[in-house]
Amino acid sequence: MRFQSSLFPASRLRIFALSSVCAALAFSVPRAQGQKPGISAYFDAYMNATAADLNNARGYGNVGFSPDIMSIPNKPFTATRVYTEGGSSVEVTIARDKVGRVHYESAAPLGGPIGVVIYDPVAHTLSQYSTTRDRGIEDDAVATVTHFGPVGDMVRSAPASGQESMIQESDAAMADLVPAVQASASGVSASELPSPRDLPRQAVNGIAAVGQRTVQKYGDRQQFFMIQEDWLSPDYALNVKQSVWRQNKLDSTVETKDLVAGDPDPDLFRVPGGYSISK
Repeated sequence: MRFQSSLFPASRLRIFALSSVCAALAFSVPRAQGQKPGISAYFDAYMNATAADLNNARGYGNVGFSPDIMSIPNKPFTATRVYTEGGSSVEVTIARDKVGRVHYESAAPLGGPIGVVIYDPVAHTLSQYSTTRDRGIEDDAVATVTHFGPVGDMVRSAPASGQESMIQESDAAMADLVPAVQASASGVSASELPSPRDLPRQAVNGIAAVGQRTVQKYGDRQQFFMIQEDWLSPDYALNVKQSVWRQNKLDSTVETKDLVAGDPDPDLFRVPGGYSISK
């Protein structure tokens, strides 16, 4: 079971049911046998990274981040992420250590706190807290720590309606990975919409990446459209750039830069002093 962090606007909540775990493991097979015909380079890399992430949780519930930072061992790094929206940008720190612990930060570019999430696949915990923009401690100074149990126990203990909800969320999450646009948005012909497709491989800030473009319609009459391009580093199992357009206007970007390979500062994986812990 995979929980996607959602405390702050830059991230979205999804709970991936056990069926998604099986799908991820199934799609991980072609890498060893040669890429399966018909599976895109991006999708292949994404599902292999997801399978490694799930495997690193050792059968326990784990955390998904958006844009993606997979919890995998032996690829430690520290990097800067830049959230840009409405002409304003905020820089934060992300990191992963050699056992796959993830330090994730997100922020709303137009103001508000910086959210910090620490996922530990060894202790099976998720710690969450926030800081002020100048990295000070907020007045309430509370950090929450969630302990994950084995996936089987978590699925068995969930009520039936909750399981149905998780499966629906899982299906929706998987559907997001299958780009399809069959009709035009209001005032725009279908031929003018960019095609959902794999993008040419390229280096993003010096990191080799595979890309994918998705196009989604929304609105009560499906009259609007959103275009999203994601660039994933297969080597680091890390989203290095995400761009979102709405009605052909660039809406927001999240870009990873200044990546330094090697062990991060261990303090990044501890809740700072001064916070009370809520479990």
